[in-house]
Amino acid sequence: MAAANPSIFNVSKAFAAIPKLHNNSTNFELWRAHVKAAAHTIGNEAILTTAHADANFDKIIAAAIQAKLQNNLFMLINALTTTSGCQKNIEIAHTYGKSEVYV
Repeated sequence: MAAANPSIFNVSKAFAAIPKLHNNSTNFELWRAHVKAAAHTIGNEAILTTAHADANFDKIIAAAIQAKLQNNLFMLINALTTTSGCQKNIEIAHTYGKSEVYV
């Protein structure tokens, strides 16, 4: 039997200490390390790269990540509903300075 997903409270607690990612991504490496640590804390690092079987849980984690972005980056990805989609687009924006969303 698969383990139950962490509660919203536990997800919120795990993501609370993550600093907001600056619009210019100057703190990207620190931010990414915090996100990976939070995902590890809730027992699901794979969600950062692979869609979760529970779409609702995936949306909750995506929203927790989106809450840790400054406005310009938030507006870029706020319509995405998967954690892996958010992560992919944040990394593209950081690496290439893109302002488009890639699904």
